[in-house]
Amino acid sequence: MSKIKVAGTVVELDGDEMTRIIWDLIKKKLIHPYLDVNLEYYDLGVEHRDATNDQVTIDSANAIKKHGVGVKCATITPDEGRVKEFGLKEMWKSPNGTIRNILGGVIFREPIICKNVPRLVPGWTQPIVVGRHAFGDQYRATDFKFPTAGTLSIKFVGEDGKVIEREVFKAPGSGVAMAMYNLDESIKDFARASFNYGLARGYPVYLSTKNTILKQYDGRFMEIFQQIFDAEFKAEFDKKKIHYEHRLIDDMVASALKWSGGYVWACKNYDGDVQSDIVAQGFGSLGLMTSVLLTPDGKTVEAEAAHGTVTRHQLDRLHLRLDPRPRPSRQARQQPRAEALRRRAGEGLRRHGRERLHDQGPRAAHRRGPEVAVHHRLPRQGLGEPLRRHGQVELTSGPTAARIGRPEQSGRLFFDMLDRPRGRSECSTSALHRRRASCEARPFGLAPQDEGAGGLHRSRLRP
Repeated sequence: MSKIKVAGTVVELDGDEMTRIIWDLIKKKLIHPYLDVNLEYYDLGVEHRDATNDQVTIDSANAIKKHGVGVKCATITPDEGRVKEFGLKEMWKSPNGTIRNILGGVIFREPIICKNVPRLVPGWTQPIVVGRHAFGDQYRATDFKFPTAGTLSIKFVGEDGKVIEREVFKAPGSGVAMAMYNLDESIKDFARASFNYGLARGYPVYLSTKNTILKQYDGRFMEIFQQIFDAEFKAEFDKKKIHYEHRLIDDMVASALKWSGGYVWACKNYDGDVQSDIVAQGFGSLGLMTSVLLTPDGKTVEAEAAHGTVTRHQLDRLHLRLDPRPRPSRQARQQPRAEALRRRAGEGLRRHGRERLHDQGPRAAHRRGPEVAVHHRLPRQGLGEPLRRHGQVELTSGPTAARIGRPEQSGRLFFDMLDRPRGRSECSTSALHRRRASCEARPFGLAPQDEGAGGLHRSRLRP
């Protein structure tokens, strides 16, 4: 079969950990056998970013701007632990933030709805498109620690010489500080991209901020959105009978849980990062969500992963590759020390031939296996006759309690049950009704030693 020729170049941005493995499989199985495409490769693995002082991230963003199309795998944004793990020179900033600041635009994340994937929020029957502003805020903020007491201030010096300075806080001791920013032009592009996306899908658009607290910062988002909507989009929205509305972020979150979907939710950078993951999981899976960075002119598109690098799965894969023995069961891997690599082939073998406490091993054909996994702190499954133990079922006072105990008693009534074989329910509603039916015809009393304080009574049911 001849391959499909793809015009132009696609910029390929490789990532970290498990995404490198998945992306390699995708290329080998789904791309190269069917497409004749020119891929311009950039390695955005954290070690290569460290080796190039993060210059490779800037080069890849400029390549996407040049060719117009890019595909990015998930990458690591290092924290203190990752710096130590990989021996990095410094704690590099998010590569996503760097690329988004160079390209501009808005990230639109839309869930993929599958009928056979159960939704954690059953009422979400239509897509919720989260539009995330891909510029500034926390992702390009400058933060630092200050070691002693002092005065924290912020200062702006204009090109015309105008100076704006504000005192932020008189710190009584050491602490941390952060300064972040955004631009009017970027907010305008964010508004236009969100409104255009809403028109294309026929969805209403909602902007969420916390302008009651950040009166100038978030208030500027609200002002610019309203100006752009009134001047450029209101007539088109009216024709399609859709609308635009600004809401507080907490009110919008509550409304999103009640609504069925079918709208564009425009969020600031950090809010969009958080809410897109919540929406994805609510629809069933973080993996079932598209994530596209789209510039306002529509000429540049970057498809990216909507999730992280899946470190735990990468470790499991290393276990498989380094350990010659079969992979343990899921129950075994959930035990303590499950992620520690086994250093020798015989480690953990027990005298009776079983490999571990949670591995039941071979047994005679007539023996019944356990109904649940054996654990260090749980008793083994009982195989004999029911044991007589005292379990308690609590009934509130009312018609049912009156038929079993003393009608004049208020409060709560307790009674003992005959134990069933372990591994099954200790007591059930049906068992309670059977015992009650056999006892209704014969009254029973309270033993003197069973009376307790506060009007609580105990009695043993004797059919």
